[in-house]
Order: sequence, then C-alpha cells, then structure tokens
Amino acid sequence: MAHHKKIISLAIFLASVLLAINFGFRSSLGLFLKPVSETFGYGREVFAFSLALQNLLWGLSQPIAGAIADKFGTSRVIIVGSIFYSLGLYITATADSFIGLHLGAGILIGMGISGTGLGVVLPAMARMVAPEKRNVGLVVQEKALFPHLTVQKNIGFGIRKNQDRSKIISDLLSLFKIEHLSNKYPHEISGGEQQRAALARSMAPDPELLMLDEPFSALDKKLKEELYAELNQIFKEREQTIVLVTHDLDEAKVLSEKQVNLENT
Repeated sequence: MAHHKKIISLAIFLASVLLAINFGFRSSLGLFLKPVSETFGYGREVFAFSLALQNLLWGLSQPIAGAIADKFGTSRVIIVGSIFYSLGLYITATADSFIGLHLGAGILIGMGISGTGLGVVLPAMARMVAPEKRNVGLVVQEKALFPHLTVQKNIGFGIRKNQDRSKIISDLLSLFKIEHLSNKYPHEISGGEQQRAALARSMAPDPELLMLDEPFSALDKKLKEELYAELNQIFKEREQTIVLVTHDLDEAKVLSEKQVNLENT
C-alpha cells in the first residue's frame, strides 16, 4: 500500500510539472509580443494570428490525442506531444519570418498542447485509482451518465469488483425509486430519472464525501421539490456527508445543515 501511494505521489508530481511547463510557456508568449514585433517589424495582428492558430490546432487535435491515448496508451501521446511542443518552442525562438512564427507558435505548439495538456494528463491520473477505491463522489448538472450503458450498469460501474455488487445496485434502485428503469438507457428516461440514476451511481461505492455541483439547475421547480424531499431523507438515512454548490438558497437550506454564502465574488 505504501509503495503504491509513493508511485501515485510521484505521478502526481510529474503530471503537475508537465502541466506547469505546458501552460507556463504558452501563457508567457504574450510577453514576447513587443520585442518580437520590434525586431522583425511584425504588427500585433501577426502575433495574434499565431496564437489564434495555436488555439485552433489545440482544439482540433485534442479529441484525436485523447482517442489515441485511450487506444495506445497515454505515455506515447505525451512523448509525441512533448516533441511537437519542444520543436514548436525551438522554431518560435529561431524564426526570422512570420511563416516560421505561425509554424512554431501556432501549429506545432498547438498540437503539442493537445498531447501534454489536461485532456490527456488528468484522465491518466484518474485511471491510476480503480473506481471502487475512490472515496469522493461527484454529481454535476449534466448528469454525465454513460450513454451506452443501462441504468443498472451505470450504477454498478464503480463497484465492478465488489462481491455485493448486485445487492448494492438493487438497494440503490429501490432507494431512488427507479427499479422499473434498470434496463433502460439514459436517452430513454426523463431528466429527473437521469439525475436519480446519476446520484445512485455516485453513492454506489459508498464515498466518504459526495460533491454536488448545481445538480438540479436544469430541472423544473416541481421535479426539484420532489427530489429535495426524497434526497434529504436518503442522505439522513445513510448518514452521507455532502458538499453542495448551488445558487438556490432554498435548495441549500433543504439539503444542508450548514451554509456558506459567497457574495460579490
């Protein structure tokens, strides 16, 4: 266990360094606008176009980098991304024309970011800890159910190795009153039913902390009130610790015992 924790700690440290380099260099490019423009006589629009090209390539290549990482491994994508990024920095530093600037700061760095940024690094960190060993649950506004899995399989996703998996799923289906939806897919059920399924899935591994980020903002008032009453009872019965982020003060009062109000922030 101690050895595993050391490996995870080292991985987190290295990932933080990689992300710091990734966004650090990129974020500092604006500091070179004036000296580069004065040296080569570029207008601000030339430098701005390179940065716009960088963001465009980043956005276009990010899904591709993520798909390759899922299929062939994160390390390969990070290595290739680092090569693109390093080459882009070198060409940017030695470019003597706007074409070189667009190629280095725009195309190559943009592609490099997609292979060394959050979209690749964070999923790799998440995969280092098995779903059943994660002690924090999260439910957001979008519900984020797996569209290719039934309600039952969605709920059981994080407890695939648990010997009591079937019983836990059955209990949660009953607790959230969605037993009749167990074999349906997310697109076949309503928004409120999807939210119940998302909450059940987050509670299946019995997390020490359940985080709710605006989970009910997309639902109508009547449905909200129904869920409030049910969830309040469920949380009390299970003695579940929750952190709720919401703009609805009434929602906070119903679902929490202590509130912290942030104003003018």
